[in-house]
Amino acid sequence: MSSNKERMEEYITFLTSGDERMKMKPAAVEALSLVALDLMKTMLETAAKDAQMDDKDEVTVRNVDNVLMTLFKY
Repeated sequence: MSSNKERMEEYITFLTSGDERMKMKPAAVEALSLVALDLMKTMLETAAKDAQMDDKDEVTVRNVDNVLMTLFKY
């Protein structure tokens, strides 16, 4: 079974392949973008909680690295 990171990389490759069959209408692209942003926000918030960060924590490169490492371990 592939990891979340591998699936995300495959999906990004799929979306950016430039294949004519994969082109979407602008409204569909906008809708997908909003869903993707909301999903990413939720994933990062969950990872931040798992990394034991709260709203008062200062965002640093190390904090972001901890959040991303927590996110991609799933």
